[in-house]
Amino acid sequence: VALICFAFLVHVRSALVAILLLPLGILFSFIVMYHQGINANIMSLGGIAIAVGLSLVIVIYESARPQITILWRIPGTTIYRNVKQESSGAFIPGVFIARIGSSMYFANATFIKDMLLTYVEDLQDVNETEYLVLEMTPVVSIDSTAAHVIEDIVRDFRSRGIAIAFAMVGNRVDKTLRKANLKGFIGDNWFFATVHEAVVYCLRHQQAKRQLVADIDILSDPHAVQLPNPREDIGVLVGNEVGFSNDLHHDVTTIFINLTTDMPMVMSEIT
Repeated sequence: VALICFAFLVHVRSALVAILLLPLGILFSFIVMYHQGINANIMSLGGIAIAVGLSLVIVIYESARPQITILWRIPGTTIYRNVKQESSGAFIPGVFIARIGSSMYFANATFIKDMLLTYVEDLQDVNETEYLVLEMTPVVSIDSTAAHVIEDIVRDFRSRGIAIAFAMVGNRVDKTLRKANLKGFIGDNWFFATVHEAVVYCLRHQQAKRQLVADIDILSDPHAVQLPNPREDIGVLVGNEVGFSNDLHHDVTTIFINLTTDMPMVMSEIT
């Protein structure tokens, strides 16, 4: 386990954890057996071996099948939460947001790709995906196999007309992506410090694409039309929303109302 962590993940801390915890766990078992007066016979040693083996199997299984969490936004805020933990949320039209639950390496990279494809296909009827935002906070490292899989994911989704944005990428992963020339392949403009920045960029990019399609339909020379810069300060509204949150202050519940068009006297009618 330690060799795998060091050779493939290049993660010294994980290797040290495996080297230290397993012997300490066995030593602790012998100490408990000594104080309980249990003899170290074939049955007891076999039980310890089975327990250690099952623990390794569970760790390997969990790392090979990391959790892919679907996120949605609390209406009226820039907070994005797990759909299973937050009941009052809203999907961003055309944008699918997912959090990868662990580091990526040879044993789980393909599983992550397959799960993302499955989620996007399952959500087509609810929210047709034009953009995929990957929240990478739990991903502390990637190996060479995972780097190739990330490239495959980007190519595959782009062939389906879906652009991919990366949010909250750690320094170690960022360095690996640069060494693998993936930052250049994906584009630096698709990496963001927060999920909300990625979502706003996707919505602006979406608006720019629709404007481009309209211009092409109007102009006699479609090749003269260029995609506007999505980072320009253009207003982006996701739709009419009413939401609440207790996260901004522990003493109060904040109500959020977002309207795409002005409605005179609406606040007086609400209050």
